[in-house]
Amino acid sequence: MKVRVKSIRLNRQSVRRAMRESMPQLTQAVGEKVGQKVIEQIGKRFKDGSDDDIKWAPLWADNDGAVAAVLQSGSSRRGRKKQEQARNNAARSIERADREYDEGKITRSQRNRRIRNNETKLKGLPQRTRAGGHPLQDNGLLRSSFTSDVRAEQGRSIVTVGSPLPYARYHQNGFSTSGPSYIPLTNAARRGWNPKLIPGWDYVVLQGVTVPARPMVRLTQRNRDEIVETITEAFRNG
Repeated sequence: MKVRVKSIRLNRQSVRRAMRESMPQLTQAVGEKVGQKVIEQIGKRFKDGSDDDIKWAPLWADNDGAVAAVLQSGSSRRGRKKQEQARNNAARSIERADREYDEGKITRSQRNRRIRNNETKLKGLPQRTRAGGHPLQDNGLLRSSFTSDVRAEQGRSIVTVGSPLPYARYHQNGFSTSGPSYIPLTNAARRGWNPKLIPGWDYVVLQGVTVPARPMVRLTQRNRDEIVETITEAFRNG
């Protein structure tokens, strides 16, 4: 049995009107997907500490200059005593790790982990807070603060991505200070200064610091290609 399909004639004006009416909702949805894609790219930048052509500078606590600054600041008697204790304790811990490895009590990876954990203290330094970590990932607040917004403007959809945190732009562009800067080295010092803290051990005070730019919001060519793909797919799926 054959089924005849009757041709349907579409009114061009009706089609155009329908497209005009649905376009704002469609571009809004597409803009939201683009914003989500950009935030996803920002999250990956936080995770990797780099993108296609820029690598974020390491944490200050991982720089050789930090080691020198701490040792120079530890001129107080208490500071020198803490540094000496750290060296002795680290040396004993590493020696014990080597002995236990030779006796078959721990694996090579466990031994190496213990040695790495004591490398900082072996230099007479505290286990510097966040040393060996990823830049801008202290508590995850900055990373999770990025949001996107879509607005219509003169027939176009504008997608804005950013963070409401006031210090985000300083890390985006980098900054320098000229006056004394309090830099905590231990978790106790991060809670704020108090007289019990030991200079050169819990914290250092530097006369001016330079924090390098770590661009979180930027578009590489790969990012742009991903956005174009996102737009194409969104329009295709309607």
